[in-house]
Amino acid sequence: MDMSLQSDLEHGSIAEDSFGGGVTLDTVDIDYEDDGNVHDQLPSVEEYKTNMVADGGSPNEDADEATHDLPTVEEYRATTGAAQQSKASSSGCKGTYFCLFAALFALVASAILIPVIVLKDGEGARLSLIPRQEAVVDYLIQTGISSEDKLRTPGTPQYEAALWIADHDAYRMKIPNGNSLDDQLLERYALAVFFHSTGGPEQWRYVAVDTYLRLEWCDSIPNTGNPVLLGVTDCKEVVDSSGTRKKYARDIFLYTNRLYGTIPDEIGYLRKLETLVLYSNPGLSGELVPGMLGLANLKDLELQYCSISGTIPASIGNLKALTNLGLSNNLLIETIPDSLFELSALQWLFLDDNVLKADIAKFGKLTNLFGLYAEDAGIYGEISSEMIDGWSNMYELDLSTNQIEGTLPDNLFSHPLMVVVDLHENVIGGTIPEVPSSNTRLKFLSLYDNEFTGPIPASIGNIEELVHLDLGLNQLVLPLPAELGQLTELRYLFLNNNEFDKHQMPAFLNQLTSLRELSLKKNQLTGTIPSSIADLSKLILLDLDRNEFEGSIPPEVSSLTNLGFLFLNRNKLTGTLPDSMSTMQSLAAVLIDGNNLNGTADVICANQFIDVDYFASDCGGSVGGSDVEFECDCCTVCCNDDIESCNNFAWTLNLDPIWEYGHNRVQWTVDWSQLPDDETP
Repeated sequence: MDMSLQSDLEHGSIAEDSFGGGVTLDTVDIDYEDDGNVHDQLPSVEEYKTNMVADGGSPNEDADEATHDLPTVEEYRATTGAAQQSKASSSGCKGTYFCLFAALFALVASAILIPVIVLKDGEGARLSLIPRQEAVVDYLIQTGISSEDKLRTPGTPQYEAALWIADHDAYRMKIPNGNSLDDQLLERYALAVFFHSTGGPEQWRYVAVDTYLRLEWCDSIPNTGNPVLLGVTDCKEVVDSSGTRKKYARDIFLYTNRLYGTIPDEIGYLRKLETLVLYSNPGLSGELVPGMLGLANLKDLELQYCSISGTIPASIGNLKALTNLGLSNNLLIETIPDSLFELSALQWLFLDDNVLKADIAKFGKLTNLFGLYAEDAGIYGEISSEMIDGWSNMYELDLSTNQIEGTLPDNLFSHPLMVVVDLHENVIGGTIPEVPSSNTRLKFLSLYDNEFTGPIPASIGNIEELVHLDLGLNQLVLPLPAELGQLTELRYLFLNNNEFDKHQMPAFLNQLTSLRELSLKKNQLTGTIPSSIADLSKLILLDLDRNEFEGSIPPEVSSLTNLGFLFLNRNKLTGTLPDSMSTMQSLAAVLIDGNNLNGTADVICANQFIDVDYFASDCGGSVGGSDVEFECDCCTVCCNDDIESCNNFAWTLNLDPIWEYGHNRVQWTVDWSQLPDDETP
């Protein structure tokens, strides 16, 4: 079982200020600051934090005013000879931001009032539509864009879209005769089908208030407060053979807009579409439809954090222009088709958190990738030096929580652009490669929970700008290179659970004054906790659990005023808690059980400014006796020497980052795995 201590972040990064107020077992409020990278192609950290919720969230991003040189309804009618302008063209939705889609429940009511005559005959009931709707339906059937059954069945998205085109659309487009094809009318109809198929009238978060449903090419949905560009935000202009200027939808942004339903196959008639961004709409389900996978001009397809299911069809290979494919956090299954690896224009590929399967070697064909995010996606095989060389543009590589095996290629740390290498929770073995020369690009390196052996190479000190280093839960051995002290930008250092022999606290730690998190759990550390620990004044997490420290807790620990997690349990510490700990008002979780401490915890319990959520000590006394080693009035867990299983959890807090938050800490997840009772530090 996991205990999640969620942090309320600003821009998903680490700050120098302390914990922000009260702490509970499940949630911790932490203020952070950072200068980490944010993906321009995908949602920012703030968008995901505020919007990645079941009801679709509420976007909050500034947008510059958009202006479009498109024809007005009046201009359109003047050039097409259309009939008198309808009342809808003069209703709301004017101003800097125009409406893409607008709907009221009155639309449904008005549809009911439209004359529909049910005639009885020997074959059963049939619908007689109003003349213009009949003409629209006949034309759409003739083009093959939708089936007759869907077009004539009230309540279907196709029926509602055809009715809107016929009776409510302010453009009042002319219905072609004969075999002539009006691709603008078909596009307009396809947009209307999409609107109804994804719950537009009832579900969408942002829809303009208007009597009629309206679809304005290249206009956006206004939102009160900060404006957001949603809808068809840009168009592509085409001049046909007759010299007529036409506009077609090019970019659609409807992220976090509470879409509910499925993407209709009619979307394939948006022939000029280049951008389709629908991420963070968990109510958007169904499969990847053929129409969408036939959009030859599509460059950006983003469906992260939806509920898309089924397999990735081989027809995805039709999207030859695609540069950004986001399918993260859906319900996709089975083997990734080979056709996906033929999309040579891909620069950003997001497949994480699906139940997929693929050999990592196939990704080597995608030589234009800037970022590959395939965490927990069923990826197996070995990373070769040829792949690293081929990914010459790569700067973020996340293949964590997969079945990658073999050894790391020697040229990994020679890559000129790589910023993130996240390979944690795989089965990679061998030694950590050397860093042959200065590397100022790499910021994030996580090899946690693999099968690495041997010592950490001294050349790791060449990664001069490294911020995050996690080598925990491997089979690494001493010596620990002093060159680690050269990594003065480090904020996270995890060396826990390795095969180190007995040794004292490394002296190089004093140089790492930027550290926020330090885990040396189960490192066979001996001697005393040095008073120089005070030099690490920015620490939020200090994990020295399961070592062999002796002596007392140094009073200098009180200098760590930002400290939220203090794990000193399962050592051989003696003495009392120093009075100076009264200044540690950010403490959230304190573990001091499994030691030989005495006295009381009043310095914490009696302090009105300290509100510890989880506090474990040896305050339980012996079974059948009254002797108590340590008195604690506010402890949540009281252990004693007779019960070895008390608080005997793994208590690891290694970072499991995700790209959405710039590979920074957003969640404190404690491993509650019960350790064997006879396991000693």
